[in-house]
Amino acid sequence: TFDKISTKRAVAGRGINLAREVLVSRGESVDSKAVVEKLGLPLFVKPNASGSSFGVTKVTTAEQIPAAVEAAFKESDEVLIEECIVGREMGCGVVVTADREILLPITEIVSKRDFFDYEAKYTEGLSDEITPAPISDEIKQKLNSMTLEAYRACRCSGIVRIDFIVTEAGEPYLIEIN
Repeated sequence: TFDKISTKRAVAGRGINLAREVLVSRGESVDSKAVVEKLGLPLFVKPNASGSSFGVTKVTTAEQIPAAVEAAFKESDEVLIEECIVGREMGCGVVVTADREILLPITEIVSKRDFFDYEAKYTEGLSDEITPAPISDEIKQKLNSMTLEAYRACRCSGIVRIDFIVTEAGEPYLIEIN
């Protein structure tokens, strides 16, 4: 699941919402205008295989895309450019043993920065984690269902945290699996 595009391909078609994306491999050129026409703005540009938000940039103009792609290439040989899904970030933990599936309480992650970047993750006071997340039972059910489905689709094992953005309309979108 460290490979974000492989994760998205594994869960696609299983009732899990995914941000639209453009995948760029090292050596390929990026047509910023075409990317914006396809995905809109703002966008997230991220290394395909990296963690802790290293190399992740939120761009708000087409002119920012080339520099963001170069920053992401410092962390990975492939770069994922994704549409920005606006909403609340949720972390959903699950533990699967030989005889049980245990869904942990959902945590809402509230960044005090523009998004949950490296600084917000690792600098005290730049984010709050609220457990259990103050969400409706309906959203909790959707998150729990998608969490288990993603876990199975990616053939995970042991303890896993799956991160989602939940839109204002209550629709969860998978971000990544940890």
